[in-house]
Amino acid sequence: MQVAIEAKATRKVTADDLKAIHSLREDHPRLAAAWVVSLEAKSRRTEDGIWIVPALDFCRRLERGK
Repeated sequence: MQVAIEAKATRKVTADDLKAIHSLREDHPRLAAAWVVSLEAKSRRTEDGIWIVPALDFCRRLERGK
């Protein structure tokens, strides 16, 4: 497993929303990246390196092959 992607139908991702992805990272320590796709307005990165991105931005990145 190289990348973890989780979708959340929320406008504000909280620490509670990240519990599952943190657990996944513990089980897969070689995980290269973790992304949470949400309804937030802007992209941001948590202190521990999880990217939180708006759904539309994520779709655009996929479309461009990133």
